[in-house]
Amino acid sequence: MGLPMEYSFKEIHSLNLLSDNPEYAKRFNTPVDLKIMAGAIITILVIAMACAIIFKVDKIVPAQGILETKAKLFQVRNSEAGFIESIYVTDGAIVAQGDALVTLDTEMLDLEINRLAQQLGNISRSVWTDYYQIQDWLSAETLASLSNSIQEVPDAVKGAGYHEYLIDSLPNKLALIAQNIEGLETRKSAINNQLDIATELFELEQTEFERLTRLRKQGIESQNNVDTQKGILFSLRSGLQERDADLKNTANEIKKLNLESVNIQNNFVLDRLVRLQNELDQYQQTRSLLASQERKRTDMTIRAPFPAIVDQVLARGKHEVIEAGSILTILRPKFDENDLQIEIQIPSNYAIWVEPGMEFRASSLGNNPEDHGRIHGVVGFVSESSEVVNGVRIYRMTGSITELDVKTPETFLRPGLQLSVEIKAGQRRLINYIFDPFTKYFKNALSEPS
Repeated sequence: MGLPMEYSFKEIHSLNLLSDNPEYAKRFNTPVDLKIMAGAIITILVIAMACAIIFKVDKIVPAQGILETKAKLFQVRNSEAGFIESIYVTDGAIVAQGDALVTLDTEMLDLEINRLAQQLGNISRSVWTDYYQIQDWLSAETLASLSNSIQEVPDAVKGAGYHEYLIDSLPNKLALIAQNIEGLETRKSAINNQLDIATELFELEQTEFERLTRLRKQGIESQNNVDTQKGILFSLRSGLQERDADLKNTANEIKKLNLESVNIQNNFVLDRLVRLQNELDQYQQTRSLLASQERKRTDMTIRAPFPAIVDQVLARGKHEVIEAGSILTILRPKFDENDLQIEIQIPSNYAIWVEPGMEFRASSLGNNPEDHGRIHGVVGFVSESSEVVNGVRIYRMTGSITELDVKTPETFLRPGLQLSVEIKAGQRRLINYIFDPFTKYFKNALSEPS
């Protein structure tokens, strides 16, 4: 290689003057490679400017997100206070709906349930005992009003086989009174017959007394016979009065027994009907209380409300005393790819660009997307108000997943994974990125300082 040629200022100035002269410029030839290089540079600049004007690129809004299931963690609590009897699950266990998680001690509840069940049986026997005793003496309306309530009560009497004796209890009492009335009626009839005979005899003796009295006045009959006949009349009249009084007493006895029969029937039916109504009310109350206690006993076994994974067991162990409403376990509902969503947090200064329906892509925060892949989705919910998280004001958004382009789904698709989210907020021309800084400074230069 030769040494580079060096020119002084005067020599360069002289060359410039000569090149400006057309006559001398013809004598100077521009190298071909220089022309090609200049043409290529100009062409590339023109093509780049045209592409910058024609082509658009995505406008990306950065955000952060967390991969979560649509169903949040569920805290399983107990509704009743008590002692822990058994714990059936451990952290990470998979449970089906209805599987037992924790059982509380039910000894006291079992005793109370047995007592109420026995009390309910006693009440049901009393109900049917009273019902069988009065069912034949109730009106159709009363029977209809009782039918719905009494059919809910188990019939323990009929199964024992003594309901027929109960049905006959009131008729037996009334039959005894009816038997006494029948005896009095017979006696009354006999007294009437005796009274009729005595009346006829008195009339005959009265006629004889009148005849003797006439004969005595004629001097035919003696006074002694008249007096004797008169004594017979007094005796017969006294007998008639006694029989008449006996007849009235018998009639009063019959009337009294009839009233007593009606009173016994009314009191018998009324007492048992009132008692039956009270027993039915007591039965319903006891049954409700029994159902409540049985529900409590059922609730003492805490079960999984849905298929889930046990995220954490907070119950410590057997005989632990817990208050009502304590958190026993935390469940994460079972999920698949369709149950996942992304909770996005975007700084408030970027939120102005984001609207529901915009597409986004997300990758594991701090990792190369080429190593693990990306999640593609669409922005769904966008909060109306912002909140401050770790000193930064952010807006909350949720994103639904439309496509999974991940290499290891079993490790990538884990709830709680932090993601770097890029939201596609439209498109811009490349030329805008070139001239925006100049435009910004130019506008600032032309504006007055505030």
